[in-house]
Amino acid sequence: MSTRSVAKKCISTILPVYSVLPLLILIFFNGLVYFGSRWFTTGLHHYSFSTWLDPLVPYLPVFIWIYIGAYLQWAVGYITIGRGERNFAHDIFAGELIAKGITLLCFLIIPTLIVRNPVPGNGISSELVRWMYRVDAADNLFPSVHCLESWICFRGVCLRGDTSRTFRTLMLISTILICASTVMVRQHVLVDIPGGILVAEIGLALSRRFSAGRIFRCFH
Repeated sequence: MSTRSVAKKCISTILPVYSVLPLLILIFFNGLVYFGSRWFTTGLHHYSFSTWLDPLVPYLPVFIWIYIGAYLQWAVGYITIGRGERNFAHDIFAGELIAKGITLLCFLIIPTLIVRNPVPGNGISSELVRWMYRVDAADNLFPSVHCLESWICFRGVCLRGDTSRTFRTLMLISTILICASTVMVRQHVLVDIPGGILVAEIGLALSRRFSAGRIFRCFH
């Protein structure tokens, strides 16, 4: 058996073939939205959506582990969605694509930033927060991509219908913690959280309304 065949077989044990290309497209588009938008907004005036409520949110560096752990939740969520029925998976992925398109418009029309204070403490969590600040610029905040991704994963798992109540509950708890982590480590302000959830819901609603998942089915 060739190396290509082995790789294809390994991938197919995780995801059906009809979900592989949509997920690759989503990963590419996510990078284009988050990093590519900066080609146009660098040098523009950036707005702060911070309110009087934000200073009341406690800074808890330990939440950086949850913030980074979001990538694990996304992997579990999208694999679960991708292993669902083809039309269902494609509709959710299309909703994600639409939501990211709306996010791109927000990043371009209303560039946002957050003012970060020096990170106190010398523990592992504090060092990890410092590292995150170095590698992730303090812009492209509204809507929160972290919250958007986690919410779509949660909603997709619930909409699939054949997942257990325990699994759905764990996805909800992890989504709440991830949303909280975005402000606990000062990566976002409070308004970015409902912004991410709202954009995710709009994307899912538009996908269902117009059967946008058809865009992926033309490849199969």
